[in-house]
Amino acid sequence: MKPWTTLRCGVVLILLVALTPWAQAQTQAPAPPVREITPIAGEVYRFRNNNHYAVFAVTPAGIIATDPINAEAAQWLKAELQKRFSQPVKYLIYSHDHTDHISGGGSVCRHRNRGGARECEDCDRK
Repeated sequence: MKPWTTLRCGVVLILLVALTPWAQAQTQAPAPPVREITPIAGEVYRFRNNNHYAVFAVTPAGIIATDPINAEAAQWLKAELQKRFSQPVKYLIYSHDHTDHISGGGSVCRHRNRGGARECEDCDRK
C-alpha cells in the first residue's frame, strides 16, 4: 500500500471514530426542559425554563407574572400556579418585546392593555 493511501485511510478512520458519538447524539430525543419555581422573598418567586427566568408575585387579588417565555413554559407555569397557590394570573408584565419573553402570553390568559401591564380578561377562568 502506498504511504498516501495509508495516510488517507488513517484520516478516514479517525474521523469515523471522532464523529460516531456526535452522530449518536443527533439521533437521541432532546432532553425535557428544566422547569422550576424557587422562592425569592416573601410571596415573590422565580420561574425557570432552562436558561430563561421570569418572576411572579402572589397577592390576595391574584398573581402578577412577568415574561411568560413561550407557550409550553407558560402552560406549565399556569398549571403550577393553580396547583400551588389556587390563584389566577391577574396581571402579566412584559419586560420587553423579544420573542423569548413574550410568546407565551396567550397561554397564560387573554389580556387587555393597562398601561405598562396587561390585565387578564379571563383571570377568573381556572
